[in-house]
Amino acid sequence: DASASSADRMANGDRTVLEASVAIAATLARTIDRSGGRSALFAFDSDGRHDVAMTRVKGFDDVFDDTVVARLAGIASGRSTRLGAALRHAARLLDGCDPRSERRIVSIGDGEPHDRDIHDPRYLVDDACRAVREARRRPIAPQGSRSGSRP
Repeated sequence: DASASSADRMANGDRTVLEASVAIAATLARTIDRSGGRSALFAFDSDGRHDVAMTRVKGFDDVFDDTVVARLAGIASGRSTRLGAALRHAARLLDGCDPRSERRIVSIGDGEPHDRDIHDPRYLVDDACRAVREARRRPIAPQGSRSGSRP
């Protein structure tokens, strides 16, 4: 989640939500690579339902190396959070993977869905829940992680 709210400082003030999210994603991807598994990393943000950006940081066949570290360092906070759309995109990417392998989507962020064109506070939460149910039917196991408490 590279939305604007990820620029907020965590409750302890040590770092931003984005900095914590990037550290978590790097640790997870590096660990998966070292164990012989495959992973991909994407950052996402949105500006309405027709403009959801998925920024590729690491592809499934990429090695976790200095190039990936540089891409992670280049992620900036901005715009909004359409988690449901990001989950659907990730699920489509996993459709191309061996269905016999363990397929998971891990979302790391502050847990604050928001977009400029939505005024019902439950809509984006409900949409993300719907995207999780859709992924589970594929079968894919979505996981969530909040990278820190809101200030």
